[in-house]
Amino acid sequence: LNYPQGLIVDPEEKKLFWADAILDCIEITDLNGKERRSLIPLDTHPFGLTQYGDHIYWTSLLKKTVERADKLTGRRRTTFHTALHGVIEISFVAAGKQQGMNPCSVNNGYCSHLCLYRGGNSYVCACPDLPDSTPCSTEPNMKVILPASELDLDDDSPIPTESGPPNMDNTSTLVILGAGSLCIIALVAAVLFVGFIYHKRRRQSKKYLYTGGRSVLTFSNPNYSTSSAEQVTHSDKRSHFWRKLKYDKSQERVYDVHSESDKQTASPEVVSLIPAPPSPSHCAVDHHPSPSDGVDNPSLKTG
Repeated sequence: LNYPQGLIVDPEEKKLFWADAILDCIEITDLNGKERRSLIPLDTHPFGLTQYGDHIYWTSLLKKTVERADKLTGRRRTTFHTALHGVIEISFVAAGKQQGMNPCSVNNGYCSHLCLYRGGNSYVCACPDLPDSTPCSTEPNMKVILPASELDLDDDSPIPTESGPPNMDNTSTLVILGAGSLCIIALVAAVLFVGFIYHKRRRQSKKYLYTGGRSVLTFSNPNYSTSSAEQVTHSDKRSHFWRKLKYDKSQERVYDVHSESDKQTASPEVVSLIPAPPSPSHCAVDHHPSPSDGVDNPSLKTG
């Protein structure tokens, strides 16, 4: 290939055509690039190329013509137009190639001159560059609206889809996937919660363990529940209380040193705590029994 131009596809014959402006020929091949051969050889500079029906059409810059030939054999060449200056492109428009409907196909869209289709039910009216005897208007005399079933869908039009009940298999699959995801999330949350509780209890139990792992039972001692200041104050009060008391051996009594009268005794509660010495009447007299008391005295009987 040197300078291919005018590439066209024939869907009926499944053939591919193109014109080479450097080699001055038109070639043909299948859609896979095989069976390549020269269809119109030794032509004078072909440029534009198109196809319709059983023929191909091309333009020649040097000959300034438009010609036609059989699309499979290249025979029966015919010249259509001559003295065409600067023609480099060619297209074929036919009623048979127009499939479907559009508003411009109905009475030219009620436009005075040109009806330009914009897709769907949209179109506009236009005027030619050179005026003629007929007044031109860019507005149609009446609007053409076609049903959607008759409109010609182009490449930019959305492809209609069939409406129907949803696919139950897809719905069931989505439900199963959703339920499985929820179960997995719940299981992970439960494992994390149990692990948190276990870790918390393990940390609390370690507070009462020695290094060797022995557990220790603890209890509160009421003797140590008070502060040292309270213990010192309580002991000072007791020592100060006992320093106020004094025992008189001659009188065999306890009295308060700081009282106004030495004769005043201490409180009955304090005196009752100090045992009094036995009186002489209660003292035992050690005497030897008389001979007459030997047998008759019950205290000398043996048990």
